[in-house]
Amino acid sequence: MSEKERGILSRIPEDERHVYQSMTQLKSEDKHLLWELIKDTNKENVTLYTGDLEKLHELLNKQLIHINTAYKTRDKKVSLFVLNRAPYLIRLLKREYLD
Repeated sequence: MSEKERGILSRIPEDERHVYQSMTQLKSEDKHLLWELIKDTNKENVTLYTGDLEKLHELLNKQLIHINTAYKTRDKKVSLFVLNRAPYLIRLLKREYLD
């Protein structure tokens, strides 16, 4: 485990650590997609996705994202909750790796 990983894990609650571990086990293209979604989220950690829904399959499977079923649109946009089970983790990632 790298120093950076230990630093992240030591600063998030115990119950969010499995979310981080799930993120680190993703394939490269899924990690990239998740990172793009994290970057695009608003302050409620919600984003609109317009790409191929099939690409979301692994992230949905690992419960790293969830579809916001309350959001309805005529076009092909989908509203997603990103890392909604890990609010401290997403805040840490956005603050330290996006600013």
